[in-house]
Amino acid sequence: MTTLDLIKFCLSSLNIGSLPARRPDPRITRSLIKINASNNLRVSQEEIAAEVCLSPSRFAHLFKQQVGLPLRRYLLWRKLSRAVLAIARGESMTDAAHAADFSDSAHLTRTFNEMFGIKPSTMMQGKFFEIPSPFTATELEKKYDQKLSLIHISEPTRQEAI
Repeated sequence: MTTLDLIKFCLSSLNIGSLPARRPDPRITRSLIKINASNNLRVSQEEIAAEVCLSPSRFAHLFKQQVGLPLRRYLLWRKLSRAVLAIARGESMTDAAHAADFSDSAHLTRTFNEMFGIKPSTMMQGKFFEIPSPFTATELEKKYDQKLSLIHISEPTRQEAI
């Protein structure tokens, strides 16, 4: 089994939907360039969709398909990235929150904790830990082989499926 096969198996077993497209849609690329170049992160889906000549619903679907995140989640990620950079530069939590377009430091802390599972103050103190992976590549390959053999052996009959 190749590494690529192993990756495809892992992704398919997570049920994350279809794999990302190989070629990004130029309209989504244009919208990402515009979002990344802008300091305004309070842009609406309707505004961006109009700029790339798509309906808001089609833009939302295409954006999620291409990027892997809904637009609002992507914008939130950008805001959090901006806040982390401000904190890394030594700015206070309040200044970082305002620079990243959060209403206050409590909003930044709450959002950061929801996204990463730790508070920004913990990140600033450097209290990190790593949970070791319970699987090595060979163990994953064994599970992959076992799962494949089970699929071939025990496919339900039409009667069992009903």
